[in-house]
Amino acid sequence: MPLRSCITSIVALCAVLSSTGLILFAGIAAACSGGGPVEGCAAPSVSTGGADSITSNSATLTGSVNPQGCYTEYAFEYGRSSEGYPNEVIGSAGSGASPVPVQTYSALGLQPSTSYHFRLTAWNSGDEITGGSGSFTTTGTTEACTKPTVTTEAASGVGISFATLNGKISPNGCDTAYTFEYGYAASGTYSKITGSVGKVSGSVWQKVSNLEPGKLYTFRLTANNIKGPSEGAFLYFSTIPVDPIVFVHGWNGAAGGWNQWIGWFQQQGWPASYLNDWSYSSAQTNEAIAQQLASKVNLVLSQTSKTKVDLITHSMGSLSGRFYLKNLGGSAKVDEFVSLGGPNHGTSDTALVFCSSTPMSCDQMKENSPFLTSLNAGDETPGAVRYLTIGSDCDPVINPDSSVALSGAENLVWSTPLMSCPNSHSLLRTDSWPYGKVLPFVK
Repeated sequence: MPLRSCITSIVALCAVLSSTGLILFAGIAAACSGGGPVEGCAAPSVSTGGADSITSNSATLTGSVNPQGCYTEYAFEYGRSSEGYPNEVIGSAGSGASPVPVQTYSALGLQPSTSYHFRLTAWNSGDEITGGSGSFTTTGTTEACTKPTVTTEAASGVGISFATLNGKISPNGCDTAYTFEYGYAASGTYSKITGSVGKVSGSVWQKVSNLEPGKLYTFRLTANNIKGPSEGAFLYFSTIPVDPIVFVHGWNGAAGGWNQWIGWFQQQGWPASYLNDWSYSSAQTNEAIAQQLASKVNLVLSQTSKTKVDLITHSMGSLSGRFYLKNLGGSAKVDEFVSLGGPNHGTSDTALVFCSSTPMSCDQMKENSPFLTSLNAGDETPGAVRYLTIGSDCDPVINPDSSVALSGAENLVWSTPLMSCPNSHSLLRTDSWPYGKVLPFVK
């Protein structure tokens, strides 16, 4: 597979720019092995256009790309007619199924009265396609200017997986383009975002996303006009550290029940890989479920290279989670534990009629069951874990409502609107009020 197609297949789902945003890559040295298109993704189609807005040191290159329904990036490659195509400006064509017009903001840093050629290349996980070549000649008027003046300024709006990079540029009389470089501080490998300020002095900024939580990043601003490049200083910022979350549903639940909360956590910056909607069979004991939960936690820690997770549990899932913490070494691998409507001290026989089809797990949720007597013996909140419980004041499933609270935990009661009481048990894992209390607890 061509290098760019391979890169696209890796990064397509974490693209952070709009379809008009452009990324300037310099000297990609990695290589991909293997050949042939990826099954299910058709190669893009490409049409190289013309050159517009030609000046002594710049031109706008145009063309069109049909992504064929797969996430596709493109590059305008250009250089003097006497050489190859040493320069390129990269952008995204999206993932539509029809041709879309594409263009550079401007191919800057050109020489006056010089002939150039260019071509348009596009790639996705299917293949890389190069269109025909075009040509243009810059005008002979040279603008009087000096190299731009550049200052990198502190990052702002730093979150769990995003930040805004800032700086100032004085073009000093000529059309000027700029680039933000950023990456892990210790890696020496940087991603790039480009833009143009023309001849206007002022502040520039770019928001970057899909960063790793709790990592130290470095970045700098550079700018270039016909007189040459100028580089700002490297500055640093650290993203906010968070733990991956494992969501544990209740009796007879299934994957997808946490979708509302998962979407809200992603809006706050949690990477998708940190949000694990785990599912299990309720037709077994809570001890057996806890063993499976232990394996899931170990897998998440391995996949994220973290040392602890947060557990957010609902209803019977609270009991499996608590057994894991108390008896299977989970307290050493869990930072925060949340119980939403958990029958932590049991519930009445009448409230459990709905789950009589699975007696092994249902019987364990009864008041004074041997399982709960053992689980609540001694310390109800063992280890260095922080515990939060939230119950509804009119939960038809948990009887009495006070069963949810744990000694040693932060215990909250949701004053549920009367019209929501019949569904309050399920709403505990979808409503914004409980979420608003859980978010700062695990953040």
